[in-house]
Amino acid sequence: MKAECVSVCEDLRVIFVIPESIQPIIDRISNSNEILAVFIAAILSALGWIGVRTYTGRSKIAWAFSHQHAFNLQNLTPPVLAYTNEIWVQNVGRVVAEEVEIILGAKPQHYDVWPQRHFSELFNPDGSLVIKLDHLNSREHVTISMFQTATQPPMLTNVRWKGGVGKRVPMGPRQIFPRWFSLFLQCLILLGFFSFWYFLFRFI
Repeated sequence: MKAECVSVCEDLRVIFVIPESIQPIIDRISNSNEILAVFIAAILSALGWIGVRTYTGRSKIAWAFSHQHAFNLQNLTPPVLAYTNEIWVQNVGRVVAEEVEIILGAKPQHYDVWPQRHFSELFNPDGSLVIKLDHLNSREHVTISMFQTATQPPMLTNVRWKGGVGKRVPMGPRQIFPRWFSLFLQCLILLGFFSFWYFLFRFI
């Protein structure tokens, strides 16, 4: 490994004009396995971080059923079955998602879009309902809450936006941690990624 990295450093000297002030640093890197391991691990960690940022640097819609339940209202005469269903839709990307469409098999008896915002209702020839949002900002979300009696709410048939089709994700209740804790976990992941490359190249 050391010979290969020394060869790379020699090639860099040919391609680039290296100032004499940093020449000792280049020589030290090329002559030390440990420094080479740190140097390469840092570069690969940075490239991995840039790759993740690049991949998420676009709009991306995720959706899930965040809640659904059936109530047997026996205090009514006759008893009535009431159904609730809630659809969660979020732009989990880093770019604004435009022309978001949430398509239901039919119009439910009652539904609400929350947080309140502008949306429009459209109907396809087959009677399916299209709830259209002008856009969703990065990390912005909406929920479609439905309430229906006697029969279950209409099925969700599609979620799409101008850049693609939404992806269904599993969803369930979980504990919300402070932001500092989330940042701490991200730093640990980056440190682990760096350590992996460091020890890999250190012992090759």
